[in-house]
Amino acid sequence: MNGIVIDEIRFENYRQYGTGTLKFPGTDRFNLSILVAQNGTGKTTLLNAITWCLYGKEPQLTDADKALPVLNTKVLKETPEGVVLDVVVTIRVIDGDKIIEFTRKHSFIPKTSADGIKRAVPGPFSFTVATTVQHDFTNTKFDTGIDAEFLRKQYFHDDIFDFYFFDGENLKLFFTPGRENDIKRSIYNISQVSLLENVSDHVRKLIYRYTHELGKASPDIEQIQTEIEDQEAAQRRHEESRTSAQAAIAKLNIELNGIDDLLAKFKPIADLQAERVKLEEEAVSLRQEKEQLASERSAFIRRYTVLIKLYPRMQSILKYIAEKEKSGELPPAIDIDQVRQLLNLLDNNLGQPCPCPMCNHDIDKTGRDHLEELLAKASVSSKTSNFLKEIKGTLQAAVLEVKSYRSKRQDFIRRETELEEDEQRVAKRLAEIAKILINYENNNDETKIDIPQKEARRNIIKQQIATHYQAIGAANNSIDLCKQEIERLRAKLEDAKAKLKQTGKTQQQLAVVMMMQKYYSQILSNITGGMRNEIEQTTRTIFETMNWKTQTFGSMEIDDNYTVSVYDTDGLIMTASLSATEQMALAYAFILAIHNASGRNCPLVIDSPIGRSSDKNRESIAEALLKISEEKQIIMLFTPDDFTVPVQELYANKAHIRTLKLSSDERFVEGIDGNG
Repeated sequence: MNGIVIDEIRFENYRQYGTGTLKFPGTDRFNLSILVAQNGTGKTTLLNAITWCLYGKEPQLTDADKALPVLNTKVLKETPEGVVLDVVVTIRVIDGDKIIEFTRKHSFIPKTSADGIKRAVPGPFSFTVATTVQHDFTNTKFDTGIDAEFLRKQYFHDDIFDFYFFDGENLKLFFTPGRENDIKRSIYNISQVSLLENVSDHVRKLIYRYTHELGKASPDIEQIQTEIEDQEAAQRRHEESRTSAQAAIAKLNIELNGIDDLLAKFKPIADLQAERVKLEEEAVSLRQEKEQLASERSAFIRRYTVLIKLYPRMQSILKYIAEKEKSGELPPAIDIDQVRQLLNLLDNNLGQPCPCPMCNHDIDKTGRDHLEELLAKASVSSKTSNFLKEIKGTLQAAVLEVKSYRSKRQDFIRRETELEEDEQRVAKRLAEIAKILINYENNNDETKIDIPQKEARRNIIKQQIATHYQAIGAANNSIDLCKQEIERLRAKLEDAKAKLKQTGKTQQQLAVVMMMQKYYSQILSNITGGMRNEIEQTTRTIFETMNWKTQTFGSMEIDDNYTVSVYDTDGLIMTASLSATEQMALAYAFILAIHNASGRNCPLVIDSPIGRSSDKNRESIAEALLKISEEKQIIMLFTPDDFTVPVQELYANKAHIRTLKLSSDERFVEGIDGNG
């Protein structure tokens, strides 16, 4: 087994896990542990226990401000006031021959408030890391404070918990627009690229400093450097504006998905909501097709502008070539080398029959004379004649292409009309659905949901998202303009520096740091480019193993911002059209590719690992995760409904399976060692 593994998690007074231990033994081949529990029994709490221990936070809580304290409620109730209670979670990890124990402890004191309710008053807390070489517990090293946090980051960096501890049902939000910067930053931090970027930034500051010093000897240099810095500051402002808009989109998309999930689960309008989701996906696909068609149309116009302009001249040249051929002034279309070989063969055969390689008939004297005549004509042909002969086919093809202009143009018009009609159809139906929902009257007394209010908020969110996308587009244009101006100014700066007659220490220092900056830029480019290519290739490979469709998906690309795009076999982008299960498979593939590229082979802990999908991809994902558990520890948390018979049969005798349930008073989780 490669990488580190979670050996056990120990609890003391932590939420409904109370006090006990969960062990995660693997088999000889697979390191796969499965916990089966009903919702509300502690599946999500286990994820929170891990992140609370390592990071001091519980991201899976729906509302942290209204959540119960981490102290187990029964222990709190039964403990007298003033008695100190410790809540402790310890994660024991094995890394080769080392045992590392991460422990977070928070002390509480029970106290009854004026309303008669006993509450836990928080006290001191601590985080420690104990490192031991196996079989040598006399040499355990304890780290606290900054040292403990530093050691923890070596194994579980703050930016990686989204990639290691997550809810499978939320993977559909993984590629939410606006998350790209967060993902890129996390990848760079995990792989230490950020450290190299910081060094490069420091060198860049030295370049500014030395350039300003040189500017004292040349006002032009000072002025140009100031202009460069102004443009770079403007570029950073636009980049911050873009990042802010992307973050806002990500936040709005989470809220939008929450509203859509609520509407989809409300039975009276579930069909309408499902129809709307499909129509919105179709609208995205139509917009992408329209953009692709516009690109094709531009290329078509550019090509035919040239062809039509040259058409009369091409016709004249073809007519000229035809006249030359008719008068015998052009050599025949023959392979001169092949003719020479035939004549040599005839000479070497000394009068014996010699078959023609083309027709297999013997070449007689007449045939030989004809070959010599052909060779003579070809030998005396001018270079111009040979050139005319060579371009004849190209000109004929171009002339034929011009003649197909009208039909191709009509095809573009037809496709544009069809797309326009489809867009109008989709927009009209979406408007109808929105009108129905904004005026919906909910008479269901059991589930009072203000549908018009949710729909109104949904419309506002969609408008805000569109506005943020416009801001991103404007920021991108401004960034490009800044980059162009910076490039122009840097060239101007180099000219100004070249005119300086004097040489000195400052110029030497500037030359050194500029060379350093060049090397750092090359190293960064090589690392990031190579890492991105590796992640792209690995993502594609894993995604293919998780998908049962073999004729739908074509290629996959990951750009410099780590935006993942999936294309169909016709080259059309279809990322937004993926089903929920396909999005889950893509997220898994991307996450695992990041694991491989970062060199941090940490465990995966997944709540609802296969979601609630019911299509063929469910079994494909389950099989792929089983295969991955040969190289990486995976801990899965299932509900009984999700742990279907096919999945049970797949994992039988391959995984360590444990069932959890709540105690009769619903205060403790039963099924962990030492706690029922």
